[in-house]
Amino acid sequence: MVSLTQAKKKAAVADTRALSFIGDPEETRSPPASPDAGLDRIVDPEDADAFREHLDRLWRETRQRVLAIGRNLLNALEKLEDQPGRFERLIEGLPFSRPIASQMIAIAKAVEERKLVEEEIPPSYSVAYQLTTLSDEEIKRARQSGLVRPDIGRKDIIEFKRSLRAAKPRQGTLDLRRLKAQRDRLRRALAEVEDSIRLLEGGGVQGTAHHGVDIVGD
Repeated sequence: MVSLTQAKKKAAVADTRALSFIGDPEETRSPPASPDAGLDRIVDPEDADAFREHLDRLWRETRQRVLAIGRNLLNALEKLEDQPGRFERLIEGLPFSRPIASQMIAIAKAVEERKLVEEEIPPSYSVAYQLTTLSDEEIKRARQSGLVRPDIGRKDIIEFKRSLRAAKPRQGTLDLRRLKAQRDRLRRALAEVEDSIRLLEGGGVQGTAHHGVDIVGD
């Protein structure tokens, strides 16, 4: 599938070509076949090759449609960002909610920014969106674990993300304990210094102590 930039260029070319056919009776009488033709047909399972080919096409086109919706939404969001409220009004009445729109935008953006590859995205937008919530380092580790693939489940990604992020607080706890121990040692050392100062000041050698400090200060 083409990128958002390529899609915009192709759309412009397509519009130009469409205008060139205005008034052509042959084009009017022979409209091009719809790319969706046959998608809703039921294939005989006895023909295993045809059955697999049809379902494979449905599977791929489901993912392509999610990306196409996401790319259109992303394009609209970018073009209307300087018009507050315009994007929200534009998507009112669509057959999906704003949160779902946001998820499909995130999927399209992840592909545009090459964080994810189109072929490895699950066809379900809710599963694909879970992949977009991973950081670059988490995506790298997920790939190493074989979790970035079209047939991955939403639960698998969530559990992987939870396992990675659960380890971070433990490391933070260790750091906190180490810092607290260091603080306690410094407090004890400071207390010893304060005790020494009080002993010197209370032992009638205050002037000597100050004289020593003056010498050090020079």
